Amino acid sequence: QGIALAASVKTPFSVEGGRQAATRLLGGPLERAFVIATTDDVAVGVAKHLADRGVRVGREVRVLGFDDGSLARDAGLT
Repeated sequence: QGIALAASVKTPFSVEGGRQAATRLLGGPLERAFVIATTDDVAVGVAKHLADRGVRVGREVRVLGFDDGSLARDAGLT
């Protein structure tokens, strides 16, 4: 029952921290359907990393952040 945690990484709560975490977690072939980030800033960094790789965020991989910051809204995250 529930969802198994595939991987976890500690990162600074920033866009750059999100990019660093995404590089470590998602550097190889994508096997995950979604990423849960600790803050919206981290989620934006993850989304930017994925977009740089040509991944369609929201279609191929969903990215979830918390705290409803303006940076996430400006980046098109929900």
